[in-house]
Amino acid sequence: MERILVWDLPVRFLHWVLAALFVVSFALATVAGEKSAAFGLHAVLGTLAVSVVALRLLWGLVGSRTARFGAFSFRPSALFAYLRAAVGLGPRTAHDGHNPASSWFAIALFAGLLGLGVTGFLRGRGVERFEDLHEALAWGVAGLSVLHVAGIVWHRVRTRENLAWSMVSGKRAGLPVDAIPDSRRGSAAALVLITAAWTGAVFAGYDPATRRLTVPLVGTTLTIGEEDEKGADGASKTERKRDGHKHDDD
Repeated sequence: MERILVWDLPVRFLHWVLAALFVVSFALATVAGEKSAAFGLHAVLGTLAVSVVALRLLWGLVGSRTARFGAFSFRPSALFAYLRAAVGLGPRTAHDGHNPASSWFAIALFAGLLGLGVTGFLRGRGVERFEDLHEALAWGVAGLSVLHVAGIVWHRVRTRENLAWSMVSGKRAGLPVDAIPDSRRGSAAALVLITAAWTGAVFAGYDPATRRLTVPLVGTTLTIGEEDEKGADGASKTERKRDGHKHDDD
């Protein structure tokens, strides 16, 4: 066994960018009030996260062997065997790329983030009935992320292998025959440029004063958070909502 290259640069770049975007966006949405500029920023970062997911899905079709979805293991029997081995109830099987657990995690994560993007978009268009679903998806993705980190820590304890570092260096222990041929530097550079350009366009479309985001290319303008507009009765939206809850309690 040697240290072999298993993760190309595009996979590593997209992995860490997506992780950072979700963590910061989730923190802002959880801590900030819906009328704050910080809450609006969470939607900007969420829009970028959905874009990164789209790039990762594309790379899952044309990337290196270990990055492609065809290399993922989705058989329930393989997942069951992997989980049994993880708790010491069966023999461990080597995986040069995604193991069965991380394969299912990745698909669930991508689905959850895309769901967040869709419900956030609809919420920004004024469809309030998706607010609860958007929040539930956010906590679901957060829960998946915690399980993912816990799995990495457990793997470290049991095998002494640092999976997190392998997503930095791109290397882990394996047979030379299982290594990918190169790190795809050119593709990584292109993804960095695309991501940087798109990030600039998204931030340019965000007005923190009004908490409105105009999505580039699409041209749709979203309203982020709650507006405290006055109605015909002179009451703000927040006051009307509060009074509605009070009447319900009565």
